Amino acid sequence: MFARKIRMIMEERRNLPTVKKERQSMEKAAHISTEIFVYGRTRWRMKVRPFRLLMMVCQAISSEKGQLPIFPEYVFPLGKVFTYLGLEKTKGRYDLLAEDLREFLSSCVEIKSYTKRGAQRWTGTSFITWYLLDEEESVLNIQINEKARDYLFGMNRWCSMQPKFYLRLSTEYQNWFYTFLRKELNFKPKITVEISVLKEMLYLDKTPSYNTTKNPNANDNFFKRVIGIRKPKDWKYNPKGKNDPWEYTKDSNGEYIGALAGITKHTDMNVTAYPVKTGRSYTSVTFEISSKPRVLSEEMKDRIGKKDSMHDIQDMGKPTRQGRSKKQMTLKETMADLFSIVPVVQKEKNPIIEKEQIPKGSVIIPNRIVLELSIAQKISAESLAERLGYKKREDGDWERPPY
Repeated sequence: MFARKIRMIMEERRNLPTVKKERQSMEKAAHISTEIFVYGRTRWRMKVRPFRLLMMVCQAISSEKGQLPIFPEYVFPLGKVFTYLGLEKTKGRYDLLAEDLREFLSSCVEIKSYTKRGAQRWTGTSFITWYLLDEEESVLNIQINEKARDYLFGMNRWCSMQPKFYLRLSTEYQNWFYTFLRKELNFKPKITVEISVLKEMLYLDKTPSYNTTKNPNANDNFFKRVIGIRKPKDWKYNPKGKNDPWEYTKDSNGEYIGALAGITKHTDMNVTAYPVKTGRSYTSVTFEISSKPRVLSEEMKDRIGKKDSMHDIQDMGKPTRQGRSKKQMTLKETMADLFSIVPVVQKEKNPIIEKEQIPKGSVIIPNRIVLELSIAQKISAESLAERLGYKKREDGDWERPPY
């Protein structure tokens, strides 16, 4: 039954019109709803390339210009999808993309709720309902899950992320924390979250290495391997005053690595963190975030300048004072030397972050949906579709080309 349905879909798409491969600026942002991050109530996690597919879809949705698509089906040219994922010169790229699509299809955002008796339950919602990877037509069709609207369309509040920044991130933890923290960038310079909640949101609460009931070093492992921070020498927690951030983790060559170091190095924001104690145990983590001045608009620079005293890490990026020894330099000043306020440009040419490489899909709406809407609005299907910029396809459905 399933195989026959797939064959029918393939047959319907044989006469798929050529997708317009238009030029697109790297400044075009992807908007993702903040509903995907409801503290203590939602969780999701994806590998790097499936996450980029999600952002690719979000960017296509962002082009709707305020119009809410109805069961949208997006069509992307495969060449640009491969470039977007960094696979354009990779052998077996079709197999790798197929693997990424299978994970994307199975990925979901889970929402936690409780029964009347207080029992915990999780409800999962997948981001897409199906995809079609067509090697012959060299296109990728993706249909959005209607039930995922609130998590993708961001009608009330959304987070804006630019491809030139998020495509430089190379680990799933960098992607997750960048999205998690980026949504608060213009609202809160400091965010404190419970360690147990963070682990749950990342599906790590049951992992033995990060479970405090099974491993005495669970939190240290979480700080180093997931967040990417380590305790500086002579650091002591001050429960009543200001605390300096922990250092970024380093590799065997002394290079800074980890989620927060990658975000600070490659994106439009600076991030540091330190754990918070309750009694003798670490129970929370405080993240301090700020925008990099050279990627801000003039209006935003003025706004931040007026609130300078509110930003604990506003000094990041300032030059080191003359006459001070290396031991006397604060961590913030050391970081300023390591990570410039200007996003680091990779020395080697990276096709993923070159301009005009973000794929842009056309939108397809089934004819039955157009008919239902036209009846509800008491106008003809043709008038409704044309008003929204759609043209009828040979298979009877309606398609709107990319903007």
